[in-house]
Amino acid sequence: MMIIDFIFKNWKGLLITILASLACKTCAGDYIEGSNREKVAEYEALIKENTKTTAVYDSVYTEHTVKIAKVPIKTYSIKYKYEVNGVKYEGEQSTSKLPESPVVEVYYLKDNPSVHDINPASSLKYEKEKETSNTDL
Repeated sequence: MMIIDFIFKNWKGLLITILASLACKTCAGDYIEGSNREKVAEYEALIKENTKTTAVYDSVYTEHTVKIAKVPIKTYSIKYKYEVNGVKYEGEQSTSKLPESPVVEVYYLKDNPSVHDINPASSLKYEKEKETSNTDL
C-alpha cells in the first residue's frame, strides 16, 4: 500500500524521470553502440570506387520541426531516384535546407548500385565519430 501511495504522490517526478531516461538512451545510443562496421566499409568502398550518377529529387519532401530552447529547427527529408544500367533505385536524404537544384550527384557501388550515398565522405566521418566522444548528440 505504501508503494501505491508513493507512486500517486510522486507520479509527475516519476514520469519526468522515465521520459528523461528514454531521451538520454536515444541521444546517447549512437555513441554507446559505436560505429557500424558494415556501413564504414560501404562508405569507404563508395569513396574508393568514386562511381557517380545523377539523381533527381522528388518534388515532394517532408519537413520536420524540432524546438531546441524554444527555437524551431527545421530539417527536410527528400527522396531521390537514379538509374544504373536500366535499373531504377531510390534513396532519401536528410538536410537542413532544401536543395537549390532538382538534381544531385550520387555515389554508388558498381557491383551493387543499391548501395549509394550523396556524400560518403561526410557519412563516413560521422559513422567513425560514433566510436569517439566527438559525435554531436
